[in-house]
Amino acid sequence: MPTRHPRHVEIWGQMEENNRFLRRLTIGASVWAFLALAGTAYALELALFRPLAFHVDGDGRSSFIGRLREEGAPSEPEVRYVAKEFLAHYAAMNSLTIESDLAEAWNLMTAELRAENEKQLEDYRRQHGNEFVAYVKEQAIQVVLDFPADKTHVVEHGAKVWTVRLAGTARTWPLGRVGESAAFTEREVDAIVTLVRCPRTEATPNGLLVAKVATRFFVADASAAGGLAPGPEKSEAPTEPEETAPEKDGAQ
Repeated sequence: MPTRHPRHVEIWGQMEENNRFLRRLTIGASVWAFLALAGTAYALELALFRPLAFHVDGDGRSSFIGRLREEGAPSEPEVRYVAKEFLAHYAAMNSLTIESDLAEAWNLMTAELRAENEKQLEDYRRQHGNEFVAYVKEQAIQVVLDFPADKTHVVEHGAKVWTVRLAGTARTWPLGRVGESAAFTEREVDAIVTLVRCPRTEATPNGLLVAKVATRFFVADASAAGGLAPGPEKSEAPTEPEETAPEKDGAQ
C-alpha cells in the first residue's frame, strides 16, 4: 500500500527561532556600528581640531612635532627668539632677499601692524616716486644685526603681551663682501618690539605675533657722526638701510 505524505510540515517554531537570532544579530551590528562611528568621530576630532604640539629649543626656535595642548603660554626664550627673528627680516636689509625678508616679517605681524606698514610703504612710494623694495635693491648692501643676550630684556604683561628691548649693532656690507673687516660700516641700534599671544599653528608655532615695533639707528661716537647722535625714533615701516635714505619716523 503506498505511503501517504503529510500535506504540510509544521516549521513555525523554527522560523520563530531564526527570526529571534536575526533580531539579535541586527541589534548587535547596530551597536557595533554606533561604536565605530563614535570612535571615528573622536579620532577626527583629535586629528583635525585638537591643538598642535611644538618643540622649543634653548634659543627659542620652535618646530612642529605633533598635536597636543596649546594652553601653555610662550616661554621667555620663545619671546626673545621671535623678536630677534622679526628684526632680522624687518630691519636687517639685504638687497638680494628684501622681498622675501619683508614677506617673512609680514607673516609675523598682527593685522593692525600690517595695515599700518602697508600704508607707510604706500606713503613712501607716493613721496619718493619709487618703491621701497626697489630702493633697497639699488643700494646693493647687506645689513647684519647683532643683539647680545645680555642687552636683550623681556617684560611680561599678564602672559598675553610682552615688551622686548634690544640693543646691539648693525653692520652694513656691500654685497659679496660680508665678513671683510675693512668693508663694513657700523652703527648702534636700539629696538623695542611688542608681541602678543596668539594660537599656536603651523604658521605661528611660537604662538606670538608682533603688534608694535620701534627702531633707532645711530652712531655712538658723536665726533665720528659730526655731532650729537640723533634722538630716539619710532619706525612702524621697514627701516632704510642708509642714513641718507628718507625716513618715515615719528616721536617715540
